Amino acid sequence: MEQEFTTSIYWKIAYIAGSIAIAGFVIFISFFKVPNPNSNVLFAPLIFVIFAICVIINMIKRKVSISDYSIIKSSIWGVKEIPNEDVKGFKIGDKAIYIKSISGNARISIRDYTTIENVSELVKCLNERYTNLDEVEYKAELGEILQDQNLGISEEERKQSLNKARQMSMAYNVGGFLLFFLSLLIFKYNPIVDFIVLIYPLAGVLIMILSKGLIKLISKKNSAYYHIFIGMYMAVIVTLIKTIVDYNVYQYSNLWVTVLACSVILILVFYVISIKKSTNMVAGQFIMAIIISFCYSYGSILKINCTFDKSPSQLYTPVIIDKHITHGKKDSYYLKLNQWAARPVHDTEVGYDLYYRTNIGQHVDVYLRKGFLNIPWFTISD
Repeated sequence: MEQEFTTSIYWKIAYIAGSIAIAGFVIFISFFKVPNPNSNVLFAPLIFVIFAICVIINMIKRKVSISDYSIIKSSIWGVKEIPNEDVKGFKIGDKAIYIKSISGNARISIRDYTTIENVSELVKCLNERYTNLDEVEYKAELGEILQDQNLGISEEERKQSLNKARQMSMAYNVGGFLLFFLSLLIFKYNPIVDFIVLIYPLAGVLIMILSKGLIKLISKKNSAYYHIFIGMYMAVIVTLIKTIVDYNVYQYSNLWVTVLACSVILILVFYVISIKKSTNMVAGQFIMAIIISFCYSYGSILKINCTFDKSPSQLYTPVIIDKHITHGKKDSYYLKLNQWAARPVHDTEVGYDLYYRTNIGQHVDVYLRKGFLNIPWFTISD
């Protein structure tokens, strides 16, 4: 008996209409809004037209067929088939279902599987015919955890440790979300909230250590282990954003040396307490450890350098020689100041209020400080 699964009629209409709309918009802009269009300009709509045609054909041709003999995926890119006796199993990711072969010679990827009509029937059919590799990995990980004597003397104690890790992970990730919104939207300049945000990633490191390996930096969707990536990432991003917006660095050389040293230490810590003990997503954990370590090091070091700086300031009074606004996801306001101290003519980002309170030709007050960690920084006022 053969079962076929195709793209839902609603998603076909949505994809086809969207592709036509995008191609039509590009054609309209190219022919009617661009003065004297040349061959380079006309090349763009051609690309979008080809793209739209490919999407439409793919929506019509895309099909997954499962029979007593094999599983077949058909698309505009061709046909892939794996005989049932060669199917090792399947894995369900966030964006695709992967069918793996025993021989390793073939793999079928069913991308954007949520757009398939009766996708629940597809998953049911896969479960009935093939091995769910996610469940196999989960049971293997759970078995390792329940046999780990470091987590408790009895199996019941180990289950309690696992449940405690789940609660800690959930609480930490929710806390990171709350801190993100509290710090950026409600308590923008609250020193207590800023301090909590600053130490929150370090609290995450402590949680991973206390969990005895049950909580990782990141883990797979169907893993028996838990993670604190979301909560830590939110706190790190808040610290990074606020320090970039609030502080102007005069000289970066000392900053980069300190940031790199701190990043290396944090990466080594993540390696010892999480990555080294993992068998899955090792590369992903290492990449995330690098990103989080660098961003947190930059934000926290700059925050500490400026917040705890009690050094006397040096006053400079440069002249505004130009000003402009850049428009993107948010508007950014810049004053171009003439040379002051050893700093050449340079655009400096300022706040909305200061930008509109000042004019070209006006003097502004620049206060240069040494920095608590010997990273010179400055503030601007009128």
